[in-house]
Amino acid sequence: MAMVKDSSLVSVLGVTDITQLGKVTAAGNFRYFETYNVVALIYLLMTVTLSLALRRLERRLRQDDPA
Repeated sequence: MAMVKDSSLVSVLGVTDITQLGKVTAAGNFRYFETYNVVALIYLLMTVTLSLALRRLERRLRQDDPA
C-alpha cells in the first residue's frame, strides 16, 4: 500500500517539475502555445506508457494466480 502512495506522490512531483520547466522555457522564448503543447505531450506519453505497463503487469500477475 505504501508503494501506491509513494508512486502517486512521485507522479505529482514529476508533473510539477515538467510544468515548471515549461513555464520557464515559455517565459524565455515567448512561445507559450508550443511549449505547453510539448509539456502536454510529454505528460500524455508518460501516463499512457505507465498505464500500458501496469495493465500488462496486472494481466501477468492474474495469470500466475492459482485461485
